[in-house]
Amino acid sequence: MKKQTFTFLLLSFFSFTLQAQYGGNTLALGGFDYVTVPDNSNGSLDIANGFSIEVWVKLSNSLNDQKIVSKADVTLTNAYIFGVENGLVKFEVFDDAGVQTLLHQGTVDAGVWVHLAGTYTVGGFMRIYINGELAGETAASAGAHSYTLNNLIVGAASWDPIYFPVTGNIDEVRFYQEELSQQTIRDWMLLYVNDTHPNYAALTMYLKSNEGSGTTVSSETGQNGGTHSNGSGWAASTAPFKGDFLFFPPDHALGGIWPGHAIASADLLTLENAILGGDQSIIFGDDTYGYDFFAEAPTGYDKSLAKVWRTAVQGPTAANASFDLTPIDLTMVEEVVLLESDDYEFSVSSVISGTWAGNTFTSPSVQFKNNFYYTLGFKQMSSATNEKGVSKFALEATPNPSSGPFLLNWNEDVKDARVLVQDLNGRTILEQAAGNGMQMEMNLSHLPAGLYLVRLSTAEQSAVCRVQKQ
Repeated sequence: MKKQTFTFLLLSFFSFTLQAQYGGNTLALGGFDYVTVPDNSNGSLDIANGFSIEVWVKLSNSLNDQKIVSKADVTLTNAYIFGVENGLVKFEVFDDAGVQTLLHQGTVDAGVWVHLAGTYTVGGFMRIYINGELAGETAASAGAHSYTLNNLIVGAASWDPIYFPVTGNIDEVRFYQEELSQQTIRDWMLLYVNDTHPNYAALTMYLKSNEGSGTTVSSETGQNGGTHSNGSGWAASTAPFKGDFLFFPPDHALGGIWPGHAIASADLLTLENAILGGDQSIIFGDDTYGYDFFAEAPTGYDKSLAKVWRTAVQGPTAANASFDLTPIDLTMVEEVVLLESDDYEFSVSSVISGTWAGNTFTSPSVQFKNNFYYTLGFKQMSSATNEKGVSKFALEATPNPSSGPFLLNWNEDVKDARVLVQDLNGRTILEQAAGNGMQMEMNLSHLPAGLYLVRLSTAEQSAVCRVQKQ
């Protein structure tokens, strides 16, 4: 069903199933474990004119005072501390004079994965983001922020790691020497950073934490790697983060829902209202194709959408799916359904029903499956002949558009037929007997201007046409 070039995408990114499904490994800190990143004399771990920190965490307890990333000593000058306390993110920066900029906002739940980001621009703003959403901001100090000799510590206080330890998991620690935008945080929080990232040149430390054993914690930047204090403090990651989730080109939309992040979109598709707990998540992305139709579709449906979405799912998860149909030509469409398949060709697919109202198709409580494909299927309105030239049951309204009165014609003599008029929200406006014959007069003068569906049905068959009321 899908274009031949799609095969290349599937083969190129097949590593999704093997490598990226569970996000690799993660630091597993038990309260006495941490990672030390030695100070770099080139200043690449210092505040400079601004910086950003990103990290995935799953904390056993979010009430305790815990330092996730810090580079400070007891003097608290030219220092930053990023952590949690009393269930909130706590972000602190100190300038040369010890002037503190503090932001203590944004709820962090224990026992679930959360993406945290803190950004800081000297003389600008300090901001906190949780799962890509702005949780708080405040004005930042305009004072000087000089180079310091302090080591950077992940998972404890940098001035003495026996204090304020993290209990839980830490993954994907990133340090940039400039402020990230909210959109960039959203776009990249589910992916490994590569040289297409808009702030890639400012990325000075990047701990993927995929080693899984030993004391070495490498940095993808070629500098600022660390040492794990406990070589056994590792675990397989269950974070929503998917790493090389590149089964479709990275310049196309990628979305995800997990506990604490209840709604997300990728192109036309939005998922929300999922019942999620623990490590459950749905990550989904769309392919390169536009909003054209393919002729092939399951029995009973005439066409499918060219665009396809693919899912990565952890745990049994159901979510409401809604599609914005605005870019799609629905002129001759009678019915819309959701198609599901484990094959991008959709050679065998399941049909999932839903509600088409206006420019939105909604399918509630879809049980999304891991490594499956989803697209839309369409049933077309009847035309006068089928593709073999054989007459089909069809309707025609004349004139159309109409100011109200029109003649409804059909191409077969019928008995005991009924006519149903609906608006595009699916609401039935008029229902009446059509009688016998091949035409009837109708009048929509009492209705507001707009597009209406007119359906003629018998016990054996039915046909639909659209009437534009002016």
